[in-house]
Amino acid sequence: MSKIFGIDVSFWQGDFDFKKAKNEGVKFAILRGAYSTSKDKKFETYYKQAKAQGLGVGVYLYSMATTTAKAKEDVDAFSKLALSSF
Repeated sequence: MSKIFGIDVSFWQGDFDFKKAKNEGVKFAILRGAYSTSKDKKFETYYKQAKAQGLGVGVYLYSMATTTAKAKEDVDAFSKLALSSF
């Protein structure tokens, strides 16, 4: 079974270099789209840069909800983000 190299990238990686990552063998990036109900500040930039390098892209919501109501709020906000970004 062969392995495919991917990375997880969010605001915390600063000015991430997707071209360099691709040259080092990265095939896909999983991007943090949101934290709770707030969009990751670098999401749109990272999405465009990863796609420009031909990388596969996935998106996730980072939630620390402790109640069902808060989880639903986070998911609703993330859904709106996803629909507006693609």
